[in-house]
Amino acid sequence: MGRTWVLTGPMGCGKSTVAKMLTECGAACLDADALSNRVLARHEDVHRELADMFGSEVFGDDGRPRRDYIGDMVFKQPQLLSDLEALLHPYVFEEMREATGDWHARNHGLLFLEVVLWFQQRAEPFPVDGVLMLWAPHDVLIERVTRRSKLSESQVAARLAAQGNWDDLNSRADRVLNTDCDLDTLRQHVRTLYRIMRVD
Repeated sequence: MGRTWVLTGPMGCGKSTVAKMLTECGAACLDADALSNRVLARHEDVHRELADMFGSEVFGDDGRPRRDYIGDMVFKQPQLLSDLEALLHPYVFEEMREATGDWHARNHGLLFLEVVLWFQQRAEPFPVDGVLMLWAPHDVLIERVTRRSKLSESQVAARLAAQGNWDDLNSRADRVLNTDCDLDTLRQHVRTLYRIMRVD
């Protein structure tokens, strides 16, 4: 029977990089952000709610929600972020719950669910076999995100603060992986961790 783990951590911690390395080891990965984008693109009910929350400016010329606009707005107004999460999370977690059940029934090996705000939910959305949290020093997170985006250091710091205090969340994870290292070293750590998790 297959097992499912949540892969979580703050922005800039390397979730996408580690997820890719895990797939190279033989794991499967499902990204909550990708599911959120699908929900934003295809659900008319969600579009109506977005218009009420953000106004007509939330949609681009192609009629699709403008993710950059939404991102700017929700981090300026924390209540909007809470409202957006309350809108999207039921759809996203329901798809993940179904995927988890199917994986347990039909597959062997590990499925990783890439979810940033897993610990920030009021209750565990559905049962999983464990949580792998990625961690890096705060200044490293800011430097990484600033380098890859158009955001300033202050904007990145504000977005990290909106995600909560990750240092306090370490104790809630089943395993913690420090990603403050070069890629070759990180790949070695991921391979070792994957072998351990396969037999745990």
